[in-house]
Amino acid sequence: MHTFIEFLKEYKEVITLAGAIIAFVWGVFQYRSTQRWKSAEFALGQLQKFNESPNTKLVQKLLDFSAIRLTLATETETFDATITDKRLTWHLRPHTVHPSLSPTDLAVRNAFDTWFLELEKFEYLIRIGLMDKDATHPYLAYWLDLLGRKRKGRKSEETVKAMHNYIHFYGLKGVARLMRRYGYFSIYDPSVNYAEPQEEANSED
Repeated sequence: MHTFIEFLKEYKEVITLAGAIIAFVWGVFQYRSTQRWKSAEFALGQLQKFNESPNTKLVQKLLDFSAIRLTLATETETFDATITDKRLTWHLRPHTVHPSLSPTDLAVRNAFDTWFLELEKFEYLIRIGLMDKDATHPYLAYWLDLLGRKRKGRKSEETVKAMHNYIHFYGLKGVARLMRRYGYFSIYDPSVNYAEPQEEANSED
């Protein structure tokens, strides 16, 4: 009968190999846990920066309200303006419809450009695995729902179509992919009425 010492000597290589495998597996587990934590920390930092951006806050207000008076700014001036859904549709028109842009046009379009580019960044980070789709969704769900659901009733259908047209006209493919990732689809709709609301033409101060 083998003694325990003899057993260890006889199976020394097997035991050593098993120990090495266990150590390797544990190391991989620790590495992946650390990487998941770093990825989550990175994602939260990106989302926090996104939500604290003045342009994000402006766009979120414009999405959340059908009519709101805001303080807007361009590179040369600061002013107050009332933005309704009809005017938002006008401000987001393709430049081929009416190329002359007012200060309000510039301020609103700049905010949406920045916001959409941030959404494109999130799509890229999700695609390469630095952000998790399911973990990111709660932070974007409300705003994507307002952006994506044409018949929800919170925003006018015409305004939602105008936002979709803006995405497609200016080639913001990452935004369209992010929307599809969460179950929203957008197409370019040529039926949108981009006529400037004359009854609100004097709403800019």
